[in-house]
Parts: sequence; structure tokens; C-alpha cells
Amino acid sequence: MESTATLIARWVGEPPIWGFEPPRFSPIVDEQRILACERRKQTNGSELVLLTVPIRFPFKRYSTKTIRAVNDRGHWQELEILEKVPPGIEPFSPDRFKQLNTPLQAQKTWLGQILCPRCKVQFRISNRAQWNGIRHLLCGQALRIGQLEDQIMPIWCVVGNMIQKRQAGDKVWSGTKHFAPGTKLYCFPVIWGNGYQSIKVIGLGRRPRRWIEVVIQWRWLQNPHAQLIYKPAVIERLWDHWDGSSKSKGLAEQLVNQLHQMAQDKGEAPQKEK
Repeated sequence: MESTATLIARWVGEPPIWGFEPPRFSPIVDEQRILACERRKQTNGSELVLLTVPIRFPFKRYSTKTIRAVNDRGHWQELEILEKVPPGIEPFSPDRFKQLNTPLQAQKTWLGQILCPRCKVQFRISNRAQWNGIRHLLCGQALRIGQLEDQIMPIWCVVGNMIQKRQAGDKVWSGTKHFAPGTKLYCFPVIWGNGYQSIKVIGLGRRPRRWIEVVIQWRWLQNPHAQLIYKPAVIERLWDHWDGSSKSKGLAEQLVNQLHQMAQDKGEAPQKEK
């Protein structure tokens, strides 16, 4: 029997006054089904809904998804999914994130697949829909798989450094508010249709020293180049945008050439790290 997970959701708007045993949900994403539900009052007066779903219910961390709850009279109201809690973890446990971020030892099966000890689902490390080099995406559990080279699949991306000095009006600033000068930045590919004038980057912030995502101007990126990345924290955040293929490498090199061309068109020499 396939494992189940618990979705923590909240009502979009005021909670409905009608009850449902059980509700119908429409549209059901990718023909997935809701196995059970429970409405739970919070101490602050709000109401959350706990939905029991198959472990393969499509939901990614750091993203939102809404579904509709429909009662027997045809009345409906939207639910916003806040979190997917895998089996073996209490939905409102204060240490549930610590449990998910603590790597569990996973074993390879005789077919070369990986058996997740949290949700008991087998997958291949080449399956980008289920594995990002750090955690099993179906349940969100961090895993440790044998040697490091067996676990992490590196990705290509555009890498550079935060500029040392930048002009803002009559003042000269050192770095930016978020990044110190020389901070290594890992760039997303083109997201907006502005010709890479604004670049979304990942780097270690000034205070506190943690990974943050910020949009910067292309002029602030120093010494841009294509690089193969092995850092797990960076790979996890860029997994949906870059990979380790030659196509991804070619795209990174194309963007680097575009940045150098933009600098030449503006009459600026390509900035290199001192």
C-alpha cells in the first residue's frame, strides 16, 4: 500500500459554515485524490484543514497551490496548501522541519534505485522530479546516499562576484545592502524579458550570513563566467533552472558572452575581479 502524506491548508477567505463528510475537491490535480480531511480550530481562532493524500500528490516546497472544496449542495470555497507533511511526522510538531533537514541514510536496491526511508518510495538519482541532490522531493526528506559523488549531481550556471565599488548618485558605495564586495553570486537564467538587464542571484548575505535571493543590475556582476557547481545549498535552489547537461553549459556560456557584449556596447570594459 502506498504511503500517505498530510497537507496543511487554510481557507481563502472566511471559513465556510457548512460541514463536509467527506468533501469533494475540484479540480483534482493530476487525478490525485483526497483520502480524508479534518477541520481543526487554532488557538487564535483561525481554522486549518488537514488533508490526507497519497505521497505522490504533486506539491513543491516554497510554492503555493489552491484546490476547491465542494459540499453536497454544490457550494465551494478555495483552500491554499501551506505545507506537505510526510509520513512519520506529526503535522504540528515543533521539530518537524528539523526532522526533514536531518539527513537519513538511504540504501540502493539491487535494481540501482534509492529507497527513501521516510516515505518508502523508490527513485533514481537521475529523476529530477524526485531528487535534487539533497532531498527526496516527494516527501521533502534530506537523504545521505553512499559517497558524495553518488549523491550530488552538479549543475552549470553563471557565476560572478559582487562589484567592489558602485556609483549611486553622488555617492560611492561598497557592494550593496545585501552583499559585501567580492561575494560569490550564482545567477538564475533569463526570467524576465528585459535582456538580462536585471539578474536574480543567490549568495551569502551580509547579516545574517545565510543564503538569500536578490535581483541585481547586470553592471554589479563582476567577472561573470560559466562554472560547474557542487554546493548542495545552491543546487537545491537552482535545480529547476539549471542542470549538468551540455545544453545548460551552452546556455550559461551564451549568457556570459551576452554580459560581455552588453558591457562593450555601453562603453564599459568587462569587469574582472582584482
